[in-house]
Amino acid sequence: MRAMVLALLLCGLMMLPLAALAESPSIPAESKLIPMEELEFQLLQEFPAQASESGGDVGIMATGSWSSQTGGPTLYNTGILYGGGVFSPPSNVPPGVVTGNIYWGWSVINYRPDLRVGLCNVTRDLCIEVSHLGSGGTSVFAGLPATDSYQLVFIINGNGSAIYPYVYGQQNYFILNWEN
Repeated sequence: MRAMVLALLLCGLMMLPLAALAESPSIPAESKLIPMEELEFQLLQEFPAQASESGGDVGIMATGSWSSQTGGPTLYNTGILYGGGVFSPPSNVPPGVVTGNIYWGWSVINYRPDLRVGLCNVTRDLCIEVSHLGSGGTSVFAGLPATDSYQLVFIINGNGSAIYPYVYGQQNYFILNWEN
C-alpha cells in the first residue's frame, strides 16, 4: 500500500512541470508545426529591371556565390609543391555565369617566413601569390567561368631537404561570387 501511495505521489509531482508548461503563454495552444515546403512567402517588393546606358531594359542581373572548405597539406620537404584540397563548384551554379570577386583564407601551424602560397585556378593553370595574406580577396580572376575549380598550393623553396618541424596545413576556405 505504501509503495502505491509513493508511486501516485511521484506521478503527481512529475506531472506538475508539464501542467505548468501547458499553461505557458510563449507558444499559443492553437499553433501547429508546418513543413517548410508548405510555407508560403509573399513577394514584398518587385525589383526594377536594370536600364542600359541607352535607357533600354536589359533585365535583372543575377548574382550569387559558392563556397568550399578543405584541409591544408602538411609540408615535409623543401622544393616540393604541396596542394590543399580542390575547391570545386556545386552542380547548381547556373551555366554561363562568370566570376566576380574571390575570397580565401589559409592557415598553418609552424609558419615559416619562407613559406610561399599560391591561389590557383586549376581549370586554367593560373595562379596568384598570396603568401603574406592568410586571408583576403581579389578580382584578378573576374570574368572567368564561375564553374572553374581552385586550389591553394604551398611550397618552401629548397633542394628537397627535410623540414623540421613540419608545417601543418589547417582549414582553408574559399568563396567565389558570380554574376551573369
